[in-house]
Amino acid sequence: MDVAGRTLAGLALRRHRAPSGRVYAALRRGALTWPDPSELALDDDVMARLWADSARLAGVPDGTGGGLEGY
Repeated sequence: MDVAGRTLAGLALRRHRAPSGRVYAALRRGALTWPDPSELALDDDVMARLWADSARLAGVPDGTGGGLEGY
């Protein structure tokens, strides 16, 4: 398995823990890093458009989460 696969598995299995206050992980040159999210990632308008596009692609008619609000 390559570095990216091992790192993803480690994140999923909670072998890698985010430092306090960090939620965004990135693999840079084979090393797991915890950078600040980009401005784009923090933009609520972009998030809403992405959610609506994803809902449309998944067949959720209203784009409000399709019952996933509690997760």
